[in-house]
Amino acid sequence: MKQVTLYFTGVLLSLIACCSLKAEEVFVEESCTKEELLRFFPEPIVKKVLIEAKLPEKQAVSISKELAIQDEQLRKLVENRAALKEPNPLNDPMQRGQAIKLYQEVLFEVFSTTLKKYGVEEKEQMHYLLEQIRSKKSQLFIDCIRRQQQPANSS
Repeated sequence: MKQVTLYFTGVLLSLIACCSLKAEEVFVEESCTKEELLRFFPEPIVKKVLIEAKLPEKQAVSISKELAIQDEQLRKLVENRAALKEPNPLNDPMQRGQAIKLYQEVLFEVFSTTLKKYGVEEKEQMHYLLEQIRSKKSQLFIDCIRRQQQPANSS
């Protein structure tokens, strides 16, 4: 189980790192914990992306809260879906591309299902919003690494 978790973490970090980065200011959490960095739908980032996309704030808050809750189930959903495949892409390092593809499919399913509940139906818009979340997550990851690398005495 520990090996699957480590592999899953590697796939997630590859997914985050593969996305295009923009030189924009991204909301950086007060804490850059491992748990926070591994969340795919952190509430503040999702809310910011949705508001920037001109969704009403009340709707953005509701969606971001629901996705934050569902974030906790993503790993289990991916693991269950991977277990149905032979070979299981999470257990076979040679299947890394398949593992990333599977993870992306599950992310989009969870994301699109949640958005549809709130009246967002356009698939192109869903893909765009998900890409924006990925981009901001990538930037958060980089910002956290930079913060950890700064000497303790610098401000």
